[in-house]
Amino acid sequence: MNGAMCVANGFGGFTCQCSPGFSGPRCEDRDPCASVPCMNQGTCMRENGGFRCVCPPGYSGNLCEIQDACQSNPCMNGGTCQPSNGNLGFQCICPTGFSGLYCETSTH
Repeated sequence: MNGAMCVANGFGGFTCQCSPGFSGPRCEDRDPCASVPCMNQGTCMRENGGFRCVCPPGYSGNLCEIQDACQSNPCMNGGTCQPSNGNLGFQCICPTGFSGLYCETSTH
């Protein structure tokens, strides 16, 4: 089945060598991870007849398709990066004495 090579095992049964992307006693189960659905070096895990992606640091989303904008530490002068839904995907919380999009401007 599905291009498998099956041979008698000597016990009245058989053993199948499945083609890539298939598993099961008769190679009847399609491996949902065979198409490598996870992006950005995410790891595909078979789960409940489907799959889920385990994302590397700095990525999220069902397929690890969303990059964490704070991963690159864009805030300057001790500013704290917080993810947001804005255009940049983050906002910098500036310490006292600094302002600007990246906390780049001294207010002294």
